Amino acid sequence: GVIFVTSAGNSGPALSTVGSPGNGSDSFVTVGAHVSPPAMETQYSMLDKVPGTSFTWSSRGPTQDGSFGVTICAPGSAITSVPNWTLNKVDLMNGTSM
Repeated sequence: GVIFVTSAGNSGPALSTVGSPGNGSDSFVTVGAHVSPPAMETQYSMLDKVPGTSFTWSSRGPTQDGSFGVTICAPGSAITSVPNWTLNKVDLMNGTSM
C-alpha cells in the first residue's frame, strides 16, 4: 500500500486550521510541529521548565469533515535541511514542512 504523509500547515493555534491536503482524510498521516523543552531553552531563552508542546503556529484539527487533523508531531524548529538552491547554505528553518 501507499502511505501519504503531509504537513499540517502553519496557521495555528486555532482549531480546524489544518491546511490542504492534510485536511482531506483520516487516511493521511498529517504532521504538526513540536517544540521540546531543550529547544525552548536554547532558541527562546525560556527559563521556566514547561513540557514539550506544539508550536503556537502549528495548525490543529479537527478538520471540517471531522477527521483528527494532526496525526503526529515532529521537531519543527532549527531544522538544518536547507535546499541547495538557497543563497545562504547555513540557515535554520522552522515550520511543519521541515
